[in-house]
Amino acid sequence: MLAHNNKLQPDHYYLAGDDAVLLADIYQEPIQLINWQRNLDQSVKNDVQQLLKDKSRFTFRIILPPYQVAQWLQEQWGEEQYTHLANDVEMLTILYADLFEIAQVGLRFELVDKTLCPLFHVDKVLCRLVTTYSGRTTEWLESDNTDRQALIDRQYDKTVIDTNKINRVSVGDVLLFKGQSWSDHSGEGVVHRSPLADPDQRRLILTLDII
Repeated sequence: MLAHNNKLQPDHYYLAGDDAVLLADIYQEPIQLINWQRNLDQSVKNDVQQLLKDKSRFTFRIILPPYQVAQWLQEQWGEEQYTHLANDVEMLTILYADLFEIAQVGLRFELVDKTLCPLFHVDKVLCRLVTTYSGRTTEWLESDNTDRQALIDRQYDKTVIDTNKINRVSVGDVLLFKGQSWSDHSGEGVVHRSPLADPDQRRLILTLDII
């Protein structure tokens, strides 16, 4: 068994580690983002690679009880395929629903070959979970590398103070981050964006929201 390696960063802005239990620390007031660093099981990786061969692109958007997610995904694919991937998505959905004590979750699951949100921004949500199964991953900024006033003024080219300090996570990592609605203050929440698209490297992305 791997030893847990959970680390609170010096500015108390975010928490990173390899234990899913740390997701609960999102309720700590100073914490804005949790980075659960995880390695995908080989069975999930195999399913992802097969799906990339079989499908060119898709976008699924649905509100579901968490325990129906795997079955629903397989129905969209038309047959019982990618079982390990579907179960992994359901597992994350169950964790998310339990964390916020909700009966249904807003799920978006996409295979895309374009840049979705190229500008750094804050989501107008309470708290969002994002993970990338394939391709480039979500980029985000720490508090001391963000010009909040530029963000509020929509001067997006000035939002990043130092472009050399943009954070990127690994494929399979789970990001859980607060949005503007958590504090209801304009510009508050984690500043992030989608990476630039790479035509040769499609992105398989899961996003979960409180509905």
